[in-house]
Amino acid sequence: DSLEFIEIYNKGLQKIPLGGLEFKNILGGSLSEMTIDTAQAIAIAADSTKARKFYKTKFLQQWKVGVLGNGGSIVSISNSLGTLLDSVNYDDVAPWPLAPDGNGPSLSLINPTKDNNLGVNWKSSTDSVKRNFGLNPVLASPNKYKLEQAIVKFKQPTKTFNENLGNGFIEVEVKNASVDSIKLYYSFPAYATSNPTLDYSFSSNSLTLVPFKDSTYKVPFTISNDNQIELDEYFVLNIDSIKNGKFDSPRYFVGFIKDNDDTLITAANKIKLNHLTSFKNGSNTKNSSEISAYDKLSKRLFIANSVNNRLDKVKFNLPFNPVLEDTLALDSFGFINSVAAYNGIIVAVVEAKDTLNKGRVLFFDTNLVLIKNLQAGYLPDMVCFTHDGNKILIANEGEPSDSYFTDNPGSINIIDIFNKTIASLNQSDVKEVDFTVLNNQKASLKAQGIRLFGNAGMINGNSTVAQDLEPEYITISEDNKIAYVALQENNAMMMIDIDSAKIKQVGANFIIKSLGLKDHSLSENALDVSDINDAVQFNTWKLKGMYMPDAISCFKAQNKNYIISANEGDARDYDGLSETSRVSALNLDSAQFPNPTIYKSGNLLGRLNVSKVDADTDNDGDVDVLYAFGSRSVSIWDSVGNLIWDSKNTLEKFLSQDSIGKLFFNASNTSRTKKNRSDDKGPEPEGICTATLNGQVYAFVTLERIGGVMTFNVTNPLQPVFENYANTRKNIVSTDSTDLGPEGVVFIPANESPNNKNLLILSNEISSSITIYEVMPPPVVSSIVDKMPSSTEQQFVMYPNPVNDILNVKLPITEAKSVVYNIYDLKGNRVKSNTLDANNLNNLIIPTNELIKGNYILIIQANGKIYPKQFIVAR
Repeated sequence: DSLEFIEIYNKGLQKIPLGGLEFKNILGGSLSEMTIDTAQAIAIAADSTKARKFYKTKFLQQWKVGVLGNGGSIVSISNSLGTLLDSVNYDDVAPWPLAPDGNGPSLSLINPTKDNNLGVNWKSSTDSVKRNFGLNPVLASPNKYKLEQAIVKFKQPTKTFNENLGNGFIEVEVKNASVDSIKLYYSFPAYATSNPTLDYSFSSNSLTLVPFKDSTYKVPFTISNDNQIELDEYFVLNIDSIKNGKFDSPRYFVGFIKDNDDTLITAANKIKLNHLTSFKNGSNTKNSSEISAYDKLSKRLFIANSVNNRLDKVKFNLPFNPVLEDTLALDSFGFINSVAAYNGIIVAVVEAKDTLNKGRVLFFDTNLVLIKNLQAGYLPDMVCFTHDGNKILIANEGEPSDSYFTDNPGSINIIDIFNKTIASLNQSDVKEVDFTVLNNQKASLKAQGIRLFGNAGMINGNSTVAQDLEPEYITISEDNKIAYVALQENNAMMMIDIDSAKIKQVGANFIIKSLGLKDHSLSENALDVSDINDAVQFNTWKLKGMYMPDAISCFKAQNKNYIISANEGDARDYDGLSETSRVSALNLDSAQFPNPTIYKSGNLLGRLNVSKVDADTDNDGDVDVLYAFGSRSVSIWDSVGNLIWDSKNTLEKFLSQDSIGKLFFNASNTSRTKKNRSDDKGPEPEGICTATLNGQVYAFVTLERIGGVMTFNVTNPLQPVFENYANTRKNIVSTDSTDLGPEGVVFIPANESPNNKNLLILSNEISSSITIYEVMPPPVVSSIVDKMPSSTEQQFVMYPNPVNDILNVKLPITEAKSVVYNIYDLKGNRVKSNTLDANNLNNLIIPTNELIKGNYILIIQANGKIYPKQFIVAR
């Protein structure tokens, strides 16, 4: 009635005169002399005075008496000659909006270029004028009408193209199309790894679309196949501006170019893992198998069942058929974290139920009878024996409370049990290596790169060094003199003198060393960082990786101690302190990260979880450096913590190519979704152990997320060889029938195993199972007889003989292009082999430090002649 109104909108590019135009049909009246500006509207009411008061907005004039109905009424407008210019069949049947029944909303044409006699082209107003008509609120939008422009967006925000594609295209969708042509102007901003002149090309930096209807359009481009082995690359197509339309966010497209020249990472496969069986110690919903320990005396496995808080005993005399023999609840002591075994002594460590209290170390016999209960440090997380079984070491992690109001100190316990019965032990036998001697060195330690950033409220917002250091894992040198301690959250390693129970020193300096950072801008460290991309992409980024190892293992090679680490990574994430953020949530420094919005795209680096600690290097409130948790690799360090080798991106690259790895690439241990851990720490190398087989040193590394174990030959620590990957995870939904989440790993040498075979045991926390492999060593020479000549050459001199570590050889020749030597035991097994370039053989040196005590035969081949000689390793 008197509150009805009509709006006229000018969608053109010029002012339009309205004088002489008139409404016909149920409405009447001519419009006065006036103009309407471009992209503007005027509102005309039946009673402009009443409408102005009701709607609180301006109405220009009124038409003659009439009623604007919605029962099929026609609203038309004509010029002064009576020529019909336009009309609307205003109705109340679908597909018209069904609400305009007197009390309903006003209607707006979605786009003036669309057919205004089609109900689908109209929309109902949702704006309330804060007035009621009876009991119903009035929804209307006088003088608020705006043209809804054509909406343009990429059909997919990202897409992967093969390098040999040739001509390709990127699809653009147009909705709310009009007869106006739409023009896109685009560019290729910074932070792309591909070159727009060498790797791909677009024929133009603009595209004109003539969308008479909603449709999909193609932006053509060409990819250059360069026949070079290189990384996967990406480019960014950015919409700079758009004419006659608007762009639906985001304004950019990420295209990945998958290199088709990349070589496969091959496994040497000289060592084999034969899966004997997988054994569950209970339902995975109520149990777990986090850490296992083997006792060679009783031929039993002991499992730290952390979920059920029990110590499980498994009969293991038949490794292909383990049997759960007994279980012991530990609720009265605390929460079990780890277990170790040696010659009938079983040791478990439990953290206190109240974090303000220290944990306990529990001693059992093989029947799970408690012999002794002693106090350990705060949150004992790992326990181990020295190689000779004379001492027990405990890593007390000392984590803070969730509020971070208290921060318990980390420490190492050392218990000497040599020539003592377990029953006779008392608390004075438990020595504690605390870290308070480092408290006054906080500034210098931080300057070295050791992460110290705790904020315990009890000490005015700053944890001491002793409180901040969190021992995660211990490994023991071969001579039982040094304990190497992984400080995971601190990205550091410490050395402990076991005999003195003190931090090892060189002069006045304590040996605690930052492990440094991995540079992911280097091609060999490229990684997959997004969990929403459809394909695995190995790209470089302006990103640093913190090694932050979990398990570490000491081994001896070339007469030196080395430490190999599984670089899982771990963040502090508490209510009182959380260092984690996705890159997309950070305020990136534009000088360090040009086009930060694009860089923070979820298809690029935006989904990756990184640390906020020390990320603002110039203290100006934005992030200058991105630090990722873990390095997705295995590393070897020398005896003082210097990095000498890293596996780079071998783990992820191999998994992306492997038949099993492809199925679960960077999947979680609780989900089959591929890549859902790419935005975190990838496969997460977790557990590690080393073993010597036939003179070769091997490292076995568990992958917590995807599952399984990787084997490396580390006999030459400077050039380890990737041997193989084994995974018994099944591609099924049920987690109750597969091996998921390996944590600990234990190697049992043949001379200690129940079946005289080398065995490898994986403890799977999530599936509450253990995976049992027989380790098949490299093929051996069955006999040395056929390697010996029928008549040997002139004998040669060797000294010393017997030998300990170095064998010096003098051959009866002076020159040779190369020398090949093989060392065999008396069973004919080849235990060492090497090829040497040699010009002068007067002083040929052969290392024998990896050989155990016994008799051996050395066969040297030079200049087509064979020289055999027997020698003895004394040790």
